[in-house]
Amino acid sequence: MDPFELLNTNPRQRQYIEHEFSTPPDPSLSPFPPGSDATEEDSPARTIKADKERRFLKYMFLKDTRGHASRHSRCEDADDFYNDNINESQENVAYFKDSYPRTTNSSDLGIEVGVLNAYDIFDVHIPHKLHDFDPESCTNELNYDDALSFKKIRHLEVSRFQSMRYKNNLVESYQDYLFIASKYRILVFKDELQVKTIDVTPSFTTVRHRSAATWSSSPHTINYLKVSKLAGRSVLSCAIDDGRVLIYDIHDFFIKSTHSVPKYELKLSSSVWGVDTYRNMVAVSDNSQTVTLFLFEESGIYHCTSNQIIHNIPTVSFVDIDERNTVYVSCVSISGEFIIFKFETFTNVGPVAQPPYEYSLSIDIVDVLLPMFSKYEFRCTILSRTVLQEDAWATHFIDDKYFKEVTTPDYLGSANYIDVEKILLYSKELNLMSDHLLTSDLGGGAWFEEIGLETPSQRGTATENRLNRFTDKFSRIRKLYFSTSFDEALSPIPKPPYHDKFLFVATASKIGLYRFGNLVCNATSDRLFSYRLSQDLRFSNRLSITKVIPELSAVIVASQAGFFAIFRLFNPMRQLLV
Repeated sequence: MDPFELLNTNPRQRQYIEHEFSTPPDPSLSPFPPGSDATEEDSPARTIKADKERRFLKYMFLKDTRGHASRHSRCEDADDFYNDNINESQENVAYFKDSYPRTTNSSDLGIEVGVLNAYDIFDVHIPHKLHDFDPESCTNELNYDDALSFKKIRHLEVSRFQSMRYKNNLVESYQDYLFIASKYRILVFKDELQVKTIDVTPSFTTVRHRSAATWSSSPHTINYLKVSKLAGRSVLSCAIDDGRVLIYDIHDFFIKSTHSVPKYELKLSSSVWGVDTYRNMVAVSDNSQTVTLFLFEESGIYHCTSNQIIHNIPTVSFVDIDERNTVYVSCVSISGEFIIFKFETFTNVGPVAQPPYEYSLSIDIVDVLLPMFSKYEFRCTILSRTVLQEDAWATHFIDDKYFKEVTTPDYLGSANYIDVEKILLYSKELNLMSDHLLTSDLGGGAWFEEIGLETPSQRGTATENRLNRFTDKFSRIRKLYFSTSFDEALSPIPKPPYHDKFLFVATASKIGLYRFGNLVCNATSDRLFSYRLSQDLRFSNRLSITKVIPELSAVIVASQAGFFAIFRLFNPMRQLLV
């Protein structure tokens, strides 16, 4: 049941709910179940859990948040909210924001003055003299160091350009080469000259091509282009509507012209929309609502397909994590699902298992034995999963090294405000404080903060929880906090695994930044663009064209309606935000 629907129940239940949520939690109360004979001296593990329960209750109190659960059972793992096999009698814990925020200051919890001063005086970047930005007198690049500016390099006339609607990114570049997808052709430009045209149509069109395509009248149109690395080589991947993926070696095919055909051609059952490469692997998403992982080895190409999800998957992205025989792939669906798949690879070393019906003459023994001789076996599981409140169109992996270190958010022109004192309060209550004599790190309270990204049309507004549901958000915070082990003697405090790995998400009208693994949201925006779409553009309200540029610490987001925005990634005083 939705937490807000609980308030519309019968008077007796409403009276109980109001009593539960109107009484501030008392940190001195034991977190053990009522009537239990257990004490905090029973075991160290239970004592630690009891202390965390008290601290998390106080953290919720500081965040103006209440929680409600059944007296008999409770489900607090956010990933289990979307598990179809969950026990029907189990009720989720519902979290929601208080209507009347409470006021708390640092003196109530004993925040030392030195802790606040350490953050202000700790320099991680050469100080710069900043000036107030006057939009009427000058431009951004004259006021802020390292600001981005636009310069017109050249204007290209693409006379033969054609395109169907609602495609993903159709333009890519490599060095001084520009690739443009024009319906079923790839137009290749070098400088201002068109040097090559590649036709991606097969020698003949089959029934399978038309049945797989979104546009059966034009089944060979290109849905997506991407330049990346595959096995150390620069490649251009081309996702086609008829279910094929063409991978070109850029040096051999376009520059040296030693190859006249794609290096690889992969065939899937439905229209392909998302492609990404990593090491010697390719991840592909198609309209079968699955993600397929291809592994390229000298002995051949091996593949594994994920379970089917609710809707089509427009984008996939590898997560750059160095684990032996394991890779992670993030994806989003147009129904709002945001999923991280975990693919594990196992090498068959033998012996081959005895096949069933070994001596039956009615079964071809070769067909039975061939699958058992496969060199690799795969296992695909869901690491984490959530559902966003809008259709999702893009996801990208972002490493912490992409964030530019600056002294203040103003360094790149940001208007986002960070309430340092509040974050320190959260860290203290969660027992995740760092030693302010050694570091300016704000502690673990900063791990769970969600920064509201302001757009030019929403200056001064701060809307929390714009993409993920409030219950989902706090359930993930609780799960991450209780899985974290810490020692007060250590500074800085130990961080969870893959703490500084992020996933960028773009939906129909908003963007967000999530931590890998637990999918705790750290930044969200409101609607990026305020516009009214004409009848012809009613399906163009989607941010499906995105690009991460690590060299510029920038993310470009474009709408199908023709609007675009640029975001900078920066790290002020070692706290990552956008």
